[in-house]
Amino acid sequence: MVLAAISWMYRTPLTVVDNNLTARRYIDEVLEPCVLPFLQAHPDVNTFQQDNARPHSANVTQTFLREHNVKVMPWPLFPQILAR
Repeated sequence: MVLAAISWMYRTPLTVVDNNLTARRYIDEVLEPCVLPFLQAHPDVNTFQQDNARPHSANVTQTFLREHNVKVMPWPLFPQILAR
């Protein structure tokens, strides 16, 4: 799996994650070393978006993001939209 963060003017390096990505690994291998420094270096990027993958939506991940004051854009609930 390859992950990266992008904005209108900036991007992080690609992060390669082998095997299954757990919430703990997402925090340790993606958020702490890549996303937080990226957001700190670019204060004009003030919102982070991720999908509802289990590592992203896990309580430990949400707690980590709140503790680091990362504003997260809500991900749309597509199954609800498609059910209409």
